[in-house]
Amino acid sequence: MTALIKSEISFLAVEALEDCDIIEIDFLKFRKALFTTPDLMAFHIHYLETHWLLEKETKEIGYLQFEAKQRYLTFLKDYQTILSRLPQFHIASYLGITPTQLSRIKKSLNEASQHM
Repeated sequence: MTALIKSEISFLAVEALEDCDIIEIDFLKFRKALFTTPDLMAFHIHYLETHWLLEKETKEIGYLQFEAKQRYLTFLKDYQTILSRLPQFHIASYLGITPTQLSRIKKSLNEASQHM
């Protein structure tokens, strides 16, 4: 969004992990439509509030507030429906840790569950 608003090249890339459909829109036409279509504006505001404020803020606070193990446990709870389809290195990247760190966390959790 920042790159679009500032008319700059984005430094972010998106990689699809599964087959998907891509929709390309003209940002200037979309922006013009936002200001002339109240329903579209309301939808866009709701989307930004949900995905750019609530989700992003929670994730960023998690990086600061929680250790990697807790972030992984939260990830397991939040994304259990897609977990089996994700490569471990993508999970580690999302959590801001290395794949080796993720392996150690998983090993410690397995050991802890075996002692129960």
